[in-house]
This record gives sequence, structure tokens and C-alpha cells, in this order.
Amino acid sequence: MNKFRQYFFIFLSGVSLAVMLYQILAALNIFEHGPDWQHYLFIGIAAICFVGFLKRPKWFNWFFGILTIVQCYVHAQHLLEAYTMKQVNWWDAFILLCFPLIILLLLMDRKLKG
Repeated sequence: MNKFRQYFFIFLSGVSLAVMLYQILAALNIFEHGPDWQHYLFIGIAAICFVGFLKRPKWFNWFFGILTIVQCYVHAQHLLEAYTMKQVNWWDAFILLCFPLIILLLLMDRKLKG
């Protein structure tokens, strides 16, 4: 189980790297619209997550916990807006499902480490 946990957090680190690259391209206005400051903010957040998932320092659980609250709030609003227009936004649903599970896994990992 310990190996699976390690590989899973390496996978999450890779996802964070992909998010960082996506935000860099978005900040360069390659394909994404939106304010540049938001892309720069998420480049930094993704960089912290990249290192945090690999090293998992004690403070990272707090950081990712706050990030989870913010992301769930924002994406729940988007999901509700889509629902009122009788649409389904799968990306928002995915975020609402994954982030709480990841913070749960981080907390379990911290408990197992002691």
C-alpha cells in the first residue's frame, strides 16, 4: 500500500506540472481567455502543489485544504450556474469530487507517517 501511495502522489505531482504548463500557455494567450493575474496565481499554486505532492511537508495539508475550500466554492457556483441553464459542466463536477478526496488522502498519509 505504501508504494501505491507514493506512486499516487507522484501522479498528482505530474498533474500539477500539467496544470502549471497549461496556465503558462494560458498566460501567453495561446488558447485561454481570462485575466493574466489569475493565470500567474495558478502557475504559483501549481508549482507549490508539484513540490508539495512529492515532499508532503506538514504545512502542505493546510495549503491544499484552503485550496480545496476555495476550489469547491468556485466550482460549485459554476456547476449551479450550468444546472440552471440545464447544462452539465463535467470539469466542475470532477473538481468537486477530486479535491476533497485528495485532501482526505493527504490527511491519511500524514496520519500514517506519524
